[in-house]
Amino acid sequence: MNSLDIWASDLVKISHARSYRLPGYLFVECVPAKSLDVGARSKTKEALALATVRAENIVSALLNPQKVYVLRFGESSENEHFHIIPRTDALLQKYLSENDDSAPYNGAKITSWLWERSASLGYSERDINDFISRARVHAAD
Repeated sequence: MNSLDIWASDLVKISHARSYRLPGYLFVECVPAKSLDVGARSKTKEALALATVRAENIVSALLNPQKVYVLRFGESSENEHFHIIPRTDALLQKYLSENDDSAPYNGAKITSWLWERSASLGYSERDINDFISRARVHAAD
């Protein structure tokens, strides 16, 4: 387990994002499969679904976000993975301070904004490490 890993099984793992400086920005990665459709056994699919739910529950319990975005990608990593992004009130307020927007908000626009500005949101390494420590305890329950 590396410093960003929160929980793992033999098929999937949950880890904190390295590139995005937002406590609770998680990855759920299907370790052995590059696609959910080709060659992925039903056991792997089930493990991935359960890990995604586990990650969303961790974020919800620890951060109480207004929304949790779940996005599926496979561009930057060959392994199939999901991004779990907490849209907290603090994140929304930072977004609104730079954007003229009103509810209902567009999660894709907020996510794109986050990707461009995550390094400047003011979260420290300690904030990220504190979240990871608390998430590991919660994941073990």
